[in-house]
Amino acid sequence: MATPSAKLAQSLEILKSLQGQGGSAIQTKSITRTHRERLLQNGFIKKVMKGWYISLLDLMKLRAKVPYDMLHSGVFVLTI
Repeated sequence: MATPSAKLAQSLEILKSLQGQGGSAIQTKSITRTHRERLLQNGFIKKVMKGWYISLLDLMKLRAKVPYDMLHSGVFVLTI
């Protein structure tokens, strides 16, 4: 039986492969429920809208590029 660390490592490999395909957004159908829930519970992805997730690393990169006031003024729209 695989350890929790090994299971998380497997889910992170899936996330890495999805990120390697070019997009930042992850659609629910692109990842199994098990991996999605494991990554969500461990803080590696965040739900942005129904059926769509984003890697928190990608979200941090976005926040570093966009001024704080634009993110929170309602002017900035994240397109996926």
